[in-house]
Amino acid sequence: MQNSCLSEITTRYDTFSSKERIIADFILKNPKKVLYYTIDDFAKELSISEATVFRFVKKLGYEGYQYFKVSLASEVTKTSANSTKENINNSSNSYIYIIDSYTSNLEKTSSNMNINILDNVVKTILASKRIAFFGLGSSGELALNAYNKFIDTGLFCNFNNDYHMQLKLMSQLNCDDLAIVFSNSGMNKDIITLIDGLKENTVPIVGLSSNPNSPFAKIVDQFIYTYPINPKTVVEKLSSYISQLTVIDYLYLKILANGKHIDAHLMKQNKTIQSRKYIFEQDN
Repeated sequence: MQNSCLSEITTRYDTFSSKERIIADFILKNPKKVLYYTIDDFAKELSISEATVFRFVKKLGYEGYQYFKVSLASEVTKTSANSTKENINNSSNSYIYIIDSYTSNLEKTSSNMNINILDNVVKTILASKRIAFFGLGSSGELALNAYNKFIDTGLFCNFNNDYHMQLKLMSQLNCDDLAIVFSNSGMNKDIITLIDGLKENTVPIVGLSSNPNSPFAKIVDQFIYTYPINPKTVVEKLSSYISQLTVIDYLYLKILANGKHIDAHLMKQNKTIQSRKYIFEQDN
């Protein structure tokens, strides 16, 4: 039975060449970061050749880079999940622990956020004829949240939770429209297929993800980055969700502040909704 990936690297460290030690040091210090790297990303990060990386993982006993990442992911996920459980169990107040987790993630997202990118996205949204939101799973929940907010602004918005319907919606968009796509991992093949279709139709694409090294991040036109987390750890997943909701709220408020005829549209919408509510008269 093969030893764990990280322990194998530690055990065999003294047998590595100088370049192999550079690779080993990076993996031991940044195991989570490596999970998001293709072999090309990894090689560029360390200014070494892909062949050197490939020979290193072969030396560890793996058939290729992807097999190495699968082993590393299994180990990192287990460690991270155990750490989260331990933190919750050791906390005198689990509610405070969760709040601290949210706060930390928001602060890290804020420190890495370029507000100019968000403001440029706002301009793109306001200049678009139609806005379509896309996402699957928990990312689909974010897309629905954004749709429910943006439709208040008077913009023509579309969303459907069914993937096949999303593909149909994608086929109807053109260069005058805008697609806002959510993919926390940036690795979902169905989302990449959808984006390929959008690009064939020359549809501008804004993408939100916590994985800046993913295929998703590299093919969208405007990329909004939220702090990367391990999506298999429940509390950290919720933290990422909160940070992306915050980005949605920022875009929504900026559109309300800068859009035309927003007040008139909101009044018309509120009047329509209020007409569907029961009114109870108080007894004298």
